[in-house]
Amino acid sequence: MNTVLCRLTMLAMVGLAGLTSFAEASNRAGAFTLSPMLGTRTFSPADDFQGSQFIGLKLGYNFSENLGVELAGSTGNIEKKPAASGEFDYRSFQADLLYHFRPNEDLVPYFAIGVGGASQEKTVPATYVNDNMMFNYGAGIKYFLTDWLALRLDARHEMTFSSISDELNYNNFIFASGFSFQIGGVGTEVANRINRDASMINARLDSDNDGVIDSRDRCLGTRAGAVVDHQGCEPVVEAIAQPIVAAIAIGDLDQDGVFDGADKCPDTAAGKTVDADGCAINSPSMAELKLVINFPSDSAVIAPEYSAQLQKTAAFIKSHPSKSFIIAGHADSSGSTVLNQPLSQRRADAVRFRLIQDFASDKTRLMAQGFGDKKPLVDNATPEGRKLNRRVLVRIAN
Repeated sequence: MNTVLCRLTMLAMVGLAGLTSFAEASNRAGAFTLSPMLGTRTFSPADDFQGSQFIGLKLGYNFSENLGVELAGSTGNIEKKPAASGEFDYRSFQADLLYHFRPNEDLVPYFAIGVGGASQEKTVPATYVNDNMMFNYGAGIKYFLTDWLALRLDARHEMTFSSISDELNYNNFIFASGFSFQIGGVGTEVANRINRDASMINARLDSDNDGVIDSRDRCLGTRAGAVVDHQGCEPVVEAIAQPIVAAIAIGDLDQDGVFDGADKCPDTAAGKTVDADGCAINSPSMAELKLVINFPSDSAVIAPEYSAQLQKTAAFIKSHPSKSFIIAGHADSSGSTVLNQPLSQRRADAVRFRLIQDFASDKTRLMAQGFGDKKPLVDNATPEGRKLNRRVLVRIAN
């Protein structure tokens, strides 16, 4: 097995030195990782153990591009010196904290530290079990071949501590290689591209649909159908000599915000939303679409079962080819407002990214905006209410 391990390690090192990336690769925030590993454990000469091989598996999560956590386990056989004096099954498990350097490069070094336990079970010639606490630290590198696959090398110093009566403490060095699979998450380059696209949309956004973009509009929120000047404001109407005639000319009998002279539906019912002609909009749901996506608390990850919701949203956007849309992200009141604002923005960014990536939506018509916990749909006092407030809305921007 030593020969096989050496060959695999050499192949991994050759790959790290000679392969080039062909995709946007980086250590992504919010991603889960799965790393099968093969390695060797070298003991201190004072322990009277021969070097042994092992197989292991690591399951991790990246809180950010730099900081992540992993749960790891390994199993293998070790022999006493001389070999005839005993053979052991050696198993270990641990929880590690990882800090990644240069997370946006193809080659990502990292430092690791963790605690756990180790078990040595003697199988030849008689049964004996020794369980120890364990502390480890070390470093490694990941080389990303694609945005979801990386080669990985890992080196650790492992120390085990038994009870005072046993006095069976070990001092090991571990060298391992394998692959790391990265699932989900959003990298810096994608986030920057989303922000650039959002800035382009903001630059020409006309939220009150008066023909003057918001960056030059001094009267945001102009009523529907109003005539405005080049600054987006309604001109001041001078006093009219015959007030009775003037009242008839500019009256609004149904009080829908559209003057009777331009109102094609002068008897609109009170409270109805109307278009520029003063006629009721019978399908207000076409102006806004609520996505039924249940985000876990403190998370912006969209589970696979919500693909149907995203497809429905893409169809909604496609049915309005001349419109721009705002993807509004919201959070519940759990946690501080300072953290909820970027969390709601990540939720909106995640929906926008999936609509562009998976359903070919026009990115130039989509803007993501986070509102934090400022606009709750219901009371945050109950778990059900907080669940409803962790939501994303898509509405027409102009």
